[in-house]
Amino acid sequence: MRSFPHLRLALLPLLLAACGDDDRGSRDSGAPTDGGTTRCDRDEDCDDGLPCTIDSCGVGNACRFDPIDERCPGAQICEVGRGCVDEPSCRSDEECDDGFRCTLDSCGVGGECRNMPLDELCSSAGPGSLCDPATGMPGTGCTEATGCTGDEDCDDAVPCTLDTCGVDMACTHTPVNERCDAGEVCTATGCFASMPCETDDDCQDGNFCNGREVCEPEFGCRPAPAPRVCDDSDPCTVDRCDTDADMCVFACDASMSGCACPTVEVPCAGVFDLTPAPAQTCAADLLGGGPPQVDYNVTEVEFTCVGPVVSVDGRNIQNPMANAPLTQSMRSTDGTFDVSLVVPGGDLGCTETYRLRGRFVDEDTFEATWTATYTGLCIGSGCVNQSIMVTGRRR
Repeated sequence: MRSFPHLRLALLPLLLAACGDDDRGSRDSGAPTDGGTTRCDRDEDCDDGLPCTIDSCGVGNACRFDPIDERCPGAQICEVGRGCVDEPSCRSDEECDDGFRCTLDSCGVGGECRNMPLDELCSSAGPGSLCDPATGMPGTGCTEATGCTGDEDCDDAVPCTLDTCGVDMACTHTPVNERCDAGEVCTATGCFASMPCETDDDCQDGNFCNGREVCEPEFGCRPAPAPRVCDDSDPCTVDRCDTDADMCVFACDASMSGCACPTVEVPCAGVFDLTPAPAQTCAADLLGGGPPQVDYNVTEVEFTCVGPVVSVDGRNIQNPMANAPLTQSMRSTDGTFDVSLVVPGGDLGCTETYRLRGRFVDEDTFEATWTATYTGLCIGSGCVNQSIMVTGRRR
């Protein structure tokens, strides 16, 4: 049926006079979205297909569509011709300005704002800058230039990768297996030699900072998916992975605004539960079928001091040869500790080294790395080197 928009406009003053000044207002007179008519003989002729409007045949046989916001979910509003929407319709491009200079703002079909990001409008911010209002600079929406300008900007310090700067100013690091020794493959962390395994523990290379290697029994050991991430979620600390100590280090920086760095002393008394508890049982065959030489499940540690010496008793270390605590010869003054114990291999040729290094974040909590390394016959008797991040909490 043909519609008569000129007649509808002519009748609008009469409709307003007849209906009074509704405090919601009648956002009506839009053509129905489903192609229905704006001329009517009864209410059924005015269905616009929108559940949030009340459709009726009004004065002068003209359809009216009254929006009812309460029929929309949440904070949405009902708009004639559109239904439930988050924002009211725009009438001009100016109404769609989002405040970012790098977006092209326009009022599109159906009265919906469009804000199209254009990287070209960020050229003044430097090569490689992008338009991203969510993360860009206030006012412009442009991100700071982070792209590379030459291959030298892309060095990842991994000798076996080919580092290049692409046409899109993005770095690529292509593994080149030929740069590794025979039997090794190039990974994101360097050359890696695969070997048979049953569990992830069989694959650890003793390097804490390059991440935890994984075992795929069908194919053997695989390199760590990513380097170790050290993050204590404290904005006042500088977080890094110490490759020499094989542990995460979180150094408080008093120069940061609002940050104070209290000194927490290493306690000389107290028992602390470890989570997770380092554990391992191996090297049973070295003792001719007797109890295993290496057998520990360190669920707790006890701190004591004798003069300047800090002693940490790793309880539940069942090794009969490890009858001494882990020690540090001189107590620190900054809340850090580094205690260790070396168990000589003797006639069995299996030397064990245990180390717990960390820092107290308060008098009842410390964060540390437990490491266990083996040399000699232990390695061939099922023992694997360990490097585990642990948390100690006072009992």
